[in-house]
Amino acid sequence: MDFYLNKFCRLSGARNSVKDSKVIFLGVPYDWSTIDRPGSRYGPLHIRKSFEQFLGYDSTSEKDLYESLLPCDLGDIEVVPGDYTETLKRTEETLGKILSENSKAFLVGLGGEHSITYSFLKSLRKVNEDFVVVSFDAHPDLKEDYMGNTETNVTYLRRVCDFVEPSSIILVGIRDADRDEMDYVKKNNITILHGKAIKDDLGASLSAFKKAIKGKKLYLTIDVDVLDTAIAPGTSSPSPGGLSMDEMKAFLDICVPQAIGMDIVEVSPPFDIGETTSFTAAKLIYYALSLKA
Repeated sequence: MDFYLNKFCRLSGARNSVKDSKVIFLGVPYDWSTIDRPGSRYGPLHIRKSFEQFLGYDSTSEKDLYESLLPCDLGDIEVVPGDYTETLKRTEETLGKILSENSKAFLVGLGGEHSITYSFLKSLRKVNEDFVVVSFDAHPDLKEDYMGNTETNVTYLRRVCDFVEPSSIILVGIRDADRDEMDYVKKNNITILHGKAIKDDLGASLSAFKKAIKGKKLYLTIDVDVLDTAIAPGTSSPSPGGLSMDEMKAFLDICVPQAIGMDIVEVSPPFDIGETTSFTAAKLIYYALSLKA
């Protein structure tokens, strides 16, 4: 399958066919609309390099992820620098072809900035009419525009609301938002679990989250800035005071079994320290897949 794909970097153990795979990886190394610190275009490469270190065997579930899930890594979309519209088109056409061959596979998107999530949601919406979007992020990304630009990594979720009912969006870990975004959240009945509330009472937050997603299919999008900067310093918009790995895993334990796909975005290697963020992102994917194995 060579549909707008650059196969330069792929997981060495993930070479199964699209048709036979239970998990399909696709990178989108795009960051030209990032409003803060660019560099997430290198995220897919570094996440894969870190993922390779885990070798596939999960000691907790005692399963080999490569044997259980028959993963397929298709490489990266050949993005067009500076052209968000064409990059979206290429991503959506490629995802459409993937889903036409295997609509049941669990998609794993590797960013890139958060705007790439738009294409994954748009494509999945065509084959799954009813699912909830769970966004783990320090920011709502619900701005109408940023300095006149409506297509950025801080406006993408507002654009998603053009085809996803806002009330079917759940925001987890928010700790930086402007007034207009919060007004939009309240007006459109978007569920929000603030980072402070999670820190103050994890049990109550998990209970509320479990209630909000009960019986529903989900798509998970994880901006690594939802995590504390101690474990994820390499990101475009760092925000101290985020979730710990254990807190993040507690949410994944609840929601991954219901998920049809996920992405992890905003890993920016130029701002990382000793590949810490890349390893953290890779471990989150690894952990999520262990719940699917």
